[in-house]
Amino acid sequence: MLEPTTQFIPGQHIDIICEYLDAVTRGQIKRLIINCPPRLMKSTLVAIMWPAWSWANDVASSRWMFCPYSASLSVKHSLDRRTLLTSGWFRRLWPGVELAGDQNEKSQFASTNRGHMLALSVGGTTTGRGGSVLVIDERIPFRKRCPT
Repeated sequence: MLEPTTQFIPGQHIDIICEYLDAVTRGQIKRLIINCPPRLMKSTLVAIMWPAWSWANDVASSRWMFCPYSASLSVKHSLDRRTLLTSGWFRRLWPGVELAGDQNEKSQFASTNRGHMLALSVGGTTTGRGGSVLVIDERIPFRKRCPT
């Protein structure tokens, strides 16, 4: 649905990330840092699938703030989350999750139970906004080693 032409290849890292995200959802972990190489589904799991799963299990009342390293990626993840949440597949499984008609934009949307998902970027303004879950996806550039 999100990437219909990409084959899903399961891996132990996906199971482990999901296990830790579940522990965050249950309140067993308060702060979590996930480090793994690019293209291993970390952002898809953490920024798209986990929030949708969380809304499905808490009747869409949690409030989320997402801050990836770039504004364009923030909007892309927000659109992917909204695509998943409004898909026929998702709505058949979790009909209680509905987006509010008065707040349904690319970078922020709310549920009818007043949960929300805000898409910002690192360095963006968060004043006056908040959330019960903050997801920061910061890309750290590789640096050359200093000569010894």
